[in-house]
Amino acid sequence: MFGNLAAKFGDLAEVFVAYSLAGVHATWVPASESGASQTFSESKSWTGILPHLDFAASRALRAGVPEIEAFAERLSKLGLLTLKMRLDTHGLFIPFTQPGSQLDYAPQEDNWVIGRELRLRSSQEIQAQFGNRHHTSSARNGEHVLDMDVSGTADDLTDLELIFTTGTESLELHAEWVARFKDATTRSGPLPIHRLLVPWAMKETSLPDGAAERKNPELVGANWGRGRHVFRSQEAACVRCHVAHGEGGNIGPDLSN
Repeated sequence: MFGNLAAKFGDLAEVFVAYSLAGVHATWVPASESGASQTFSESKSWTGILPHLDFAASRALRAGVPEIEAFAERLSKLGLLTLKMRLDTHGLFIPFTQPGSQLDYAPQEDNWVIGRELRLRSSQEIQAQFGNRHHTSSARNGEHVLDMDVSGTADDLTDLELIFTTGTESLELHAEWVARFKDATTRSGPLPIHRLLVPWAMKETSLPDGAAERKNPELVGANWGRGRHVFRSQEAACVRCHVAHGEGGNIGPDLSN
C-alpha cells in the first residue's frame, strides 16, 4: 500500500515538510571565561532550525534527528542562546466552528475576551524583544514567567527574539497562548506549529486582479526529488560539506530552510 502511494505521489509529502516556513531559528555561541569577564566566540557557534519554541515539543517532534541532538548538547554548555522567529496570531483567539456553520457574532466586535497574551515559562531568566518592545521575565512559583500582550498583532507577523544563558543549569522553555475573559477567568493552550515562522517568512499576499504570477526561469522544470539526489550524489558531493535538515557535513553553511 505505502509503496503504491510513494510511487504515485513521489516526494510530495516530504516536500511539504522540507519547505515549510514553520520553525524557530536558533543560534548558540559558546562562552570563554577570562578572569571575571566572559566573552562569546562566534567562530565555534552552532545554528539550526527548531520545529517549535517549546523545547519538549521540539524533542518529541524531531526525536533522533542529529540537529535536535546537537541542540540539546549545547544547552548543557556555557554559552548564549538566541531564538528568532515571527509570530502569527491571526485568528488565534477566534473559536473554531464546524464546517457549514458560523459564529453568531462578528469577531471584531468581541468584547468578551479582554486579554490576549503569549506566555513563556522557563527554568532561567528570559530576555525578549517582541516587535519594538523589550521584556524581561519575572520569578513566579519557582520558574521564570513572561506574559506578552499580543493584542493588535493579528494583521501582520511580529518579530520575536529570545535570549538565554546556557550551561549554568538545565534549561527548559514552554510556550502557550492565554486568553483572559470578562468574568476574570482565563483559558490557555499550546501554540500550533504554524504560528511560529522562521525570521525571513513573509505574510502571504494575493496578486492584484490581472497581475501575472512571476516565474523564475531557473526553476522551470525543477524537481525537488532530483535535487535531493544531486545533493547526496558522489558527483556533486554537496552533502560532504553542507547540512540540509540534519544531514551532511559542517564545513560549509547550513542549507536547511
